[in-house]
Amino acid sequence: DEALDWCHREQGSVAWAIRSAAASGEHETAARMAGLLWMQGDHSGDVAWIEAVYLTGLDSARALGDKSAEAWLLNILGSLLSSRLERAEEGIEIMKSAVLAYESLGDKFGTARVHSNLGTGYHNLGQNAAALEQFELAEAIHHSLGQDRFRALTLSNAGTACRDLGAYDQALDRYGRALEIRQRIGDRHGEGVTRTSLGVAYRLMGRLSESLEQHRLAVSIQREIGANHWWLLYALDETALTLAALGHDDEAREVWTETALLAGASGDPRAAEFRGRLSAD
Repeated sequence: DEALDWCHREQGSVAWAIRSAAASGEHETAARMAGLLWMQGDHSGDVAWIEAVYLTGLDSARALGDKSAEAWLLNILGSLLSSRLERAEEGIEIMKSAVLAYESLGDKFGTARVHSNLGTGYHNLGQNAAALEQFELAEAIHHSLGQDRFRALTLSNAGTACRDLGAYDQALDRYGRALEIRQRIGDRHGEGVTRTSLGVAYRLMGRLSESLEQHRLAVSIQREIGANHWWLLYALDETALTLAALGHDDEAREVWTETALLAGASGDPRAAEFRGRLSAD
């Protein structure tokens, strides 16, 4: 978090350093620096500066003939753009180029990661059948490579695509397999995220007691491990939604009050949304 905060504060200096390296022919430096900023792309509200950095790095990778760096930068650039609804189609096309680049290198792991990001891009657009296809391509590759942590992630994401397609039995199957792996390898954070998603599925199916059980387990896990506040807030919000569906209005208000306070204290942009739930109630 401290590194991300520093990058945000110094984004002008970081962008200048990368542009200067590229302009002086230090393409390896420019490409490596840009590629290292992938987490900043995930957390940056300012798309323009990080997009420009990625494009500079991409030009440098191509100048070097570094296909691996080019594939990585196409992946993170496409993922960045696909997370913004108005640029999602553009991001998806860029990630398709990243798949081809990784396949040309014979890099199965890289190919799987892009398929997973493509799934997220399609899901953001509400194209859940296409999302499911990409997640399952990724899962099959991770399975073949014995990469349980990544396999569980893609199974959980596939479960959410199935859930949003209304294919609840398929969703429960994928969530169940993701949970089995995450419990076996000790991925407590991942277990908590999957339990929250499973709780949403149960709520949509009208199985409210099972939904609440999963949400309470998810909140307990995220508190236990001191997870990133985003995931704790997500788990709390979904818990309150299920409590409200059960008619437990007072308890739902208590959970939403805590959620709004935590969001406000951490500067989370969803704070107003959580306060709005209290007003609506």
